[in-house]
Order: sequence, then C-alpha cells, then structure tokens
Amino acid sequence: MDRTNSTAHPRRSSPWHYLEASEVVRLLEVDLTNGLSADEVKRRREKFGLNCITARRGTPAWQKFLQQFNQPLIYILLVAVGVTAFLGEWMDSAVISGVVIVNAIVGFLQEAKAEKAIESLSRMVTTETTVRREGTKQRVHSDQLVPGDVVVLQSGDRVPADLRLFHVKGLQVDESALTGESLPVQKHCSPLALDTVLVDRKNLAFSGTLVTAGQGEGAVWATGDSTETGHIAHLIAEAVDLSTPLTKKIVQFSRLLLWVILALAITTFAIGVVRGEKVVEMFMASVALAVGAIPEGLPAAVTIVLATGVGRMAKRRAIIRKLPAVETLGSTTVTGDHLATARAIAAQIGLGHSDEGKLVALSGRELEKISDAELPEMAERTVVFARVAPEQKLRLVRALQSRGHVVAMTGDGVNDAPALKQADIGIAMGISGTDVAKSAAAMVLTDDNFASIEAAVEEGRGVFDNLTKFIVWIMPTNLGEALLLITSIFFGLPLPALPLQLLWINLTDTLLGLPLAFEPKEAGVMHRPPRDPRQPFLTHALLMRTGLVSLIMVAGGMGLFYWEIRVAQTGLAAARTAVVNVIVLIEAVYLFNCRSLNRSLFTMGLFTNRWALGGAFSMLGAQLVFTYAPVMNRLFHSAPISGESWMRIAVVAAVSFAAVELEKWIRFGRRHEERSIPE
Repeated sequence: MDRTNSTAHPRRSSPWHYLEASEVVRLLEVDLTNGLSADEVKRRREKFGLNCITARRGTPAWQKFLQQFNQPLIYILLVAVGVTAFLGEWMDSAVISGVVIVNAIVGFLQEAKAEKAIESLSRMVTTETTVRREGTKQRVHSDQLVPGDVVVLQSGDRVPADLRLFHVKGLQVDESALTGESLPVQKHCSPLALDTVLVDRKNLAFSGTLVTAGQGEGAVWATGDSTETGHIAHLIAEAVDLSTPLTKKIVQFSRLLLWVILALAITTFAIGVVRGEKVVEMFMASVALAVGAIPEGLPAAVTIVLATGVGRMAKRRAIIRKLPAVETLGSTTVTGDHLATARAIAAQIGLGHSDEGKLVALSGRELEKISDAELPEMAERTVVFARVAPEQKLRLVRALQSRGHVVAMTGDGVNDAPALKQADIGIAMGISGTDVAKSAAAMVLTDDNFASIEAAVEEGRGVFDNLTKFIVWIMPTNLGEALLLITSIFFGLPLPALPLQLLWINLTDTLLGLPLAFEPKEAGVMHRPPRDPRQPFLTHALLMRTGLVSLIMVAGGMGLFYWEIRVAQTGLAAARTAVVNVIVLIEAVYLFNCRSLNRSLFTMGLFTNRWALGGAFSMLGAQLVFTYAPVMNRLFHSAPISGESWMRIAVVAAVSFAAVELEKWIRFGRRHEERSIPE
C-alpha cells in the first residue's frame, strides 16, 4: 500500500528490499559510481522538495481560548449574562461574566503543550552527509538530498534518508529508535523476500538511524515525508488525542447536569407563570436557579486535584502529562517483542496457553494480512504480538479500543510514538526513550523502571477517588439550591436566595472543597480491581446520599427562611442571609463526611487532613465578612443576623452531619470500612 503522496514520490511503494541493484539503478535513473549531476539534483529537488519532515500547523492561541467557552455548562452562564444584562441587572451580569472569563483563562492555561514529536523527528533527521555527485564525494546538508542520490556512510553517521544499500563493509546500524530492536543490525546488499517485514529488511538503511560500525553506500529511494520516519510523523499527526476515561466521565456528567438544570429552570418558570407570577420575575428566578445549580468551582477543582497528583508522582520518578488516564493502567491485557522471546515471556507469566479460543502469538507479517474488519476480534483473541510495524501498532491500539478495552502502551522508540499517542495512556522511558516517544506519551518514567507504573496506578486511583469525593461533596449544594428555589416558587414565597448570593456560595465553596485534593490515599486502594470505565461518577449509593443531603438543605433552608420572616421577623435580607449561611455550614460539615465515602470520620481521625480544617475555618471567616461587612451587604444584599439565628443554623448542620454518618454505617457497616469507593 502506497502510504505517501503519489505525486511527490511516485516510486515510494516499490519493494526496494526485493530488488536487485541493477533494478534499483534503472528505477532511480542513477549511476551508482558517479551519482547525480548538479542539474539533475536541481530538477529533482524542485519535483520532490526538501528532505525534511513537514511540521504540523498548531491551533492558534486565540482559537484555543475560544474553545474554552465550548462547554455545556458555560452555555447556561452565557445565557444568564445576556438575560441579566437585558433586565438591567448589571451587577449580576458583571459577576457572572467574570466567573465565565476566569474559568476560560484557567482552562486555557491548563491546555496541554503543543505536540512536539514531529519537531523532534525533524531535528533527528537533519544533519550533514557525504554524497557522490558528478563523480566526486561532496559534503552537503541532509535536507538537500533527493531520490537517486548516492550516500556514503561510515561509523558515527546518522542515516539522512531511506537508502537501498549496494555496498557494505562490516556495516552495522542501530535501528532501535525506529524498529525497537535493541541490538545493532548487520547490513548486507542481497535482495530479500517480498514479504519481509520492516525490521528484517537488512539491505535497507532508514532515515534517522545511527551507523555504529563499518562502512557502506546506498541510493536514496525516499526523502522527507516519504521516508519511514516521515511516515511515522504522519501517523503521529493522524493519531487522535483521546479523552481519558476521567475526562469522558466529566463530559458525560456535565451534559447530564446541563439537561437537569434546563429541566429545573423550565419547571421553575412554568410553575411561577401558572401561579400568576410576573414573567420577568420568573425569568430572574430561572436565572437564579441555573446559576445556583451550576458547579462553577468544578473546573478549578479538577485542575488542582490533578496538579496535586502530578506533584506526588514527580517525587516517585514518573512525570505525568495526563494523570487522569493513569488510573486505568491496571486494565492492561496485551484511570510485545521478538516472536520467540515474546512467547517465552508469555509462558513465564501464564499467558502462553491457548485456552478459551485465544491465540498464543501473532507476528507483524501475519498481522499485515488481516483486514481492518477482522482485526478487532483477532486482537482480542491474541495475547502476544511480535515484530509489528509502527502502523500495525496503531491499528492494534485502535482495534482494541473499538472492543471497549482501555489500552496502555509502553515504548521508547520513534516507532512507538503513534501508538503511544493513540493509546488511552502512553508510557515512555525517560532514559532510553527518544524525544519523539516522550512527546507522544502521557507518562514518562524518569528511571526506566516499570515498578514506577505501579506507583502511578496507586497515585492515579487516589486522584480519581479525591475527584469523586469533590463531586459527591459539591452536588448536594447545587441540587439543594435549585430545589430551594423551586419549593419557594411552588408555595408562592419570595426567593430564599438571590442569584448573586447563590453565585457567592458557588465561588467560595471551591475554597472549602479544595482540601479534598490533599486527602491521603485510603487503605486498600491497590487491592481493588480496575474500575469499570463505564461506571459513572455517582453510583446508586452516592446518588442516594446526594439526595439525602439536598433534602436536609432544602428543609433546613426553608424552615429557617420561614422562621426568620414570620417568627423572628428579621426582614427579607436577614432571612436570605441565614439561608446562605445554613447552606455553607452544611457544606462545611459534609466536607468531613466526604473525606471517605464509606468510612466514618471517627475511624480516620479529624486531624489527618489539616487542609480540611483550614478550609472550613477560612469559609467561616468568609461568611462572617459576607454577613457583617457593610460593603458585602451592599454588593450581595445580605444583612447581619443574630446569635439565635447562628444557633439554629448550627443545629441544622449538625443534623446533616449525623444523618450522613448514620447512612454510611447502615449501608456499609464495619465489614466495608477499608473499601475506598462504594460500588
């Protein structure tokens, strides 16, 4: 199959390893003794271009920034900005706009670095080389080579293009970066069988490989993008940056939340209109509900949780570029080698038996004959793959992913880069790995020690757990705020909290919830089986707990709102301030509930995460400012409340804490104290 632009290299698909030297001379139209003439070199350079790999154009910075707004939950906030501006609520509009812009900036700054693999390839193949032209040896820059040039190789040279060798004297070439072979290859000039796989084409020399011994001469048959290295660059560009299992869950979660928020907002608007409320007021109520239901702090929390994990892994000799995928490493089955060697290793680790319809091993030569339609089934039935070419590795990864597998790929060579990028997580070697492999991988082992992968799995699971805890913690707040508004409208009461007050809660609760990012890994995290990628963040047990806390928040908030207005007669602003404070205080105690999703706080110790204590006290200080500072009273329409109000708020929060601890004990009991995440 011709893998390149046929206009640029019409002879790219010729089986050069199969041809005799005389046929090579005829096809390339060259005199192997004298080389090409200057005029012929010029003509061919104009036709085929420079001998360099084309760099892929990156996404402009402005486009990356605009992409941050292409998120379901941001759409609602943008609508809220427009509606509040239209209604003349300029303060609300400005604050919501600020939230949207800050989130966009954070996301933009956290974007992965631009792909550098192709640039690394270009640097690797750009050098000086010796050629025969017009009967003499000349030293030229490698990017000036054209098909038909006769290249002279000696020990220490880097091969500047793909060559068909016609003269060798003890020539050995290190092709490990391209083929994965650990030892230098002894080259010869004799023709080979037509079906010889890439790694065994010993009469060819490939661009970017290194001459380790001997001398040789060969004719250039491919340059630039048409070389095997250029083909790999094309595969890297073709491989997609897959969303990790974690980011997929976040996207699914966001979409589900979007529809729930829209449904609640429409319900709120409809109930109010049916009850005879003004349309404009119901618009504002719907906006308030949307603002209250959106977890604005989620993007920042994800960023900080992942950054914390990156820091921990750096201390354990693994550089993580896409930490969310690390949790899925335990699913590897295949968040390869030489055929005989691979069979021996497979037998030693218990994969050498052909049971349950599984094949023992499949070579690259056999793999080439399998169609794309048949490959997924064959890939799933095979436990060992050997002597596979770069595009075959890419095909294998895609085939396994099409069957629902979460694929981890390890490698260090240029030939591994396309599959490293395509895999759910690519793992490159920091010492022996090429720059190309490192750029394409999600994780780099700085010590080339596979034991570090186990540490990465452990850290990744801890990160996943902590992010799940944050989402489980933040959801009752957003759901509770939405239900509060719907309840008040249903009973014809004033809004218990204004849109700006709900936005204040959602912005400040990020400060309160971030200590969960620093929660130590729970015992037994590595004794769990790999998490099913299809399992959602919120399991049935966690959904029930979210509903429980939300209902306590609604009951406590509405009860306090009614008490402050009708019994204490403190006024609407003070009543709303009490509601805001009870939501925040329930959040604070629920934070300690969520430090473990099934173990009691009393079995963990109150001081094992001092960040949580600091976050709770910081949040309490912020609420005192919100309640008593005159400037905050003007901005957020809050008002001072009495000591009796604080006592009632504390009672509701205590009931919430006790209810969740009791629910944990009833649902899991002592038998499951060491489990990290409930099923």
